[in-house]
Amino acid sequence: MSNDNAETADVSNAAAARQRLRESTAPPILGDPKAPVPPLHLPVIREGDGGAWAYTDPQHDDDDVLTGYRQELAEFLDAENAKTQLRMDNADLDAEVRKQRIREQAREQVKAERADAVASAHTVERAQPGGDAILDEPDTPPAVWGSGTKVAWAKGQGMMLASHQGLGKTTLAQQLVLHRMRILQGHFLGMPVEADGRPVLYLGMDRPSQVNQSFRRMVTPDQRQALNNALTIWGGPLPINIASDTSAFADFVEQACPGCGTVVVDSVKDLIPGISKDEVGAALNISWQELIARGVELLLLHHQRKAQQGAARLNTLDDVYGSTWLTSGLGSVFALEGEPGSPTVTLKHLKLVIDPIGPLTLRHDHQAGHTTTQDDSITAASVLYEHGDEGATVSEVAAAVLGRAAKADLQVVRRQLRKLATEQLARKEAGAKTSGGSIEDRWFLTDQGKWAVELGGRDDD
Repeated sequence: MSNDNAETADVSNAAAARQRLRESTAPPILGDPKAPVPPLHLPVIREGDGGAWAYTDPQHDDDDVLTGYRQELAEFLDAENAKTQLRMDNADLDAEVRKQRIREQAREQVKAERADAVASAHTVERAQPGGDAILDEPDTPPAVWGSGTKVAWAKGQGMMLASHQGLGKTTLAQQLVLHRMRILQGHFLGMPVEADGRPVLYLGMDRPSQVNQSFRRMVTPDQRQALNNALTIWGGPLPINIASDTSAFADFVEQACPGCGTVVVDSVKDLIPGISKDEVGAALNISWQELIARGVELLLLHHQRKAQQGAARLNTLDDVYGSTWLTSGLGSVFALEGEPGSPTVTLKHLKLVIDPIGPLTLRHDHQAGHTTTQDDSITAASVLYEHGDEGATVSEVAAAVLGRAAKADLQVVRRQLRKLATEQLARKEAGAKTSGGSIEDRWFLTDQGKWAVELGGRDDD
């Protein structure tokens, strides 16, 4: 038989075998054109209770053709089963992907609808008739902190507290908001603090564990529930990008602390990188204005620039680190100056709401987390006056003026005493080293210094 005739016969035999399968009750897969061709001399028999199909014949159990077919058939069925499982897995994956896309689209749609609703509501709220807006504005702005023309923090105008490290920014901010929540009572640093029943959101992005430890000094265990109701503390970076969405900050506040009335940012550098760039500073300013426009008061803690080597720190707005836009949109800016860790620092008002406040000499009780204003009538000159002819050591003056005589305090008092000496208001008698120990320098007022104190005191800061 020629090769062509042989191939024609094989094709005919295969077709006949598959036709026989199709006419039987065998599973359709066995008649698949890709399936192995069954031998024509074997009958189709269902084998076993499990429904497995194969060719078998007791007279041909040892037939190599039968053995080869069974092997080919098993491999084919395994392969087809694998393909079927893969199709099912892919179908499940596709279905899950479709569900995920639907969920994402739903979230985006809800977000867009909510943004449209908020924008529409805010447009109505913020647009006012000109006469009403101008003539209904009070002569002096209502204060969050302060009163009359002495306003430290005006409502609807953000406030910033800037300083170098270790001067007590966090300590001051926490006492201020605890007064606002009425956890602490009375005036703060001699000025009233407006109570607000809305919760406070404290963004402790800079060392959150220290933020919590600092708060703990100021409260007691029986205030737990009151704090839970009035205060939310966020620890770590924010999950938003203010540079790409200036509404994201206000939206985040509403989600993290529903009904929020006051936000404390500790500190500005942790909101977004690159705050020395004007485009970043402008984005932050817009984000803060959006929050304030939604009726939330804002307190910002920030840092100052490092002084150039050999240059004095001036504590002006130009010394606040970063873009000028960081302070341009704020109503009030304060700076702290002093030595890190010292209990005595000075609070200076750099950007005024109406009248300047201070400078105030503040005294921190680091253990209790409590800050008070110091009696400025007690000066180095007044202490020397009280000591009369006996004079006073630097340590004695520091203890009287600053409340303690740590190394940093002694440096402050030495500068004050040297200034008095330069102006011929005080003089120093040098101490000495003896077998019994060292005798400290003693300071005395001159006659001119006594005369200055008697006439009304002397500002020797």
